[in-house]
Amino acid sequence: MLDESVYRTEDVEPPDRFEYWQHQLTRMIAPFDVRTEHRADFRSEVRILPLGDLALWTMEHPPLVL
Repeated sequence: MLDESVYRTEDVEPPDRFEYWQHQLTRMIAPFDVRTEHRADFRSEVRILPLGDLALWTMEHPPLVL
């Protein structure tokens, strides 16, 4: 059985969503600086499926500026 990880911003209060999302991605991928006009109620879902030495991940989110 594969253990998929799912991170949803709806799991935290609206004012904390963007910081939660940014922290999770920094922890899983690498530090980065991102901005969005949707910070006040940022909605995103990240799914990560480990496949041995690889991982498949999908991400849904509003527009971002890197």
